Amino acid sequence: MLSKEPDQPQDVQHRVELARRLFAAHGEFIYSVIRYIVSNNEYIDDLFHDVFLFFVAKPVPDDVLNIRGYLYKVVLDKVRDWQRSHVRYQVKIRRYNEIKLNQSGTSDKEIDLAENTQKIFSLIENHLSKTEGRAITLRYKKQYALEEVAKEMNIKPRSVSRYISVGLTKIRSLLNRQERADHEEGK
Repeated sequence: MLSKEPDQPQDVQHRVELARRLFAAHGEFIYSVIRYIVSNNEYIDDLFHDVFLFFVAKPVPDDVLNIRGYLYKVVLDKVRDWQRSHVRYQVKIRRYNEIKLNQSGTSDKEIDLAENTQKIFSLIENHLSKTEGRAITLRYKKQYALEEVAKEMNIKPRSVSRYISVGLTKIRSLLNRQERADHEEGK
């Protein structure tokens, strides 16, 4: 049985240098692809760093002719992997909450309400701008008055109302699309 020898320090340094050159030449393109695919700005930098580490571990093969096409495909795959793991994490959190709610003797209606609330706040986190999501979270999750939200966000109450209105419209649209998709899938 052959054992894989640990990476030599000069090999790791060489791969880091290759990744650094790649990002010096194509970093803006990689960042823009991530920014285009990911709706939540909070995760863009983390994904950018993950892609860098991926290219340290697996440098671009020498036989790649279309570097941008290759980079786009790799970034797309990495974002999809991250989204899948993020969804799995959310499911685990929801299951944990269900178990805790069941242990506390909570009714099925309360569990359904908690699940739906969690689903909506997950949509808010993943599909709204940071400002819209924060305004809705402060208003409805933390039960702040409009004036309190405005003060917390350092904006006018009218702006808060607009962010909430636009955000809720987007969430309704997402929920309607999901409901239609679920209905069509059931046919």
